[in-house]
Amino acid sequence: MSVFLEIARRYSDAVKAEDWDTARALLDDEVEVVPPSGRPYGKKQIVSAWDGPGFDHLEVTLEEREFEAADDGAVMHAKQVFHWKEGGDVAYVRDLTTRYSIREGRIVRIQMEVAP
Repeated sequence: MSVFLEIARRYSDAVKAEDWDTARALLDDEVEVVPPSGRPYGKKQIVSAWDGPGFDHLEVTLEEREFEAADDGAVMHAKQVFHWKEGGDVAYVRDLTTRYSIREGRIVRIQMEVAP
């Protein structure tokens, strides 16, 4: 497995396990995060979101994660599953592609895209 794939997988696994110390350590201080909305933000905002309440009525999980190498990092393909907090039923599912750009052992850019 390439170093880039290992870093991307470790980050994704840490976020899934809510291991915020590991996740934070894998991010460059100047990381740029680009969510599906296209409005970029940085490390301070992503770390703050980890401590936040999330969505009011939904829990989000990533399932069927698959990783592949990319020129400057890795790409993860997954199903993003939204469950209602009350009752646990699935509200909706969408395909998510996350591109990780990695430099000097740290993630410098995370770009998330959803299938139309």
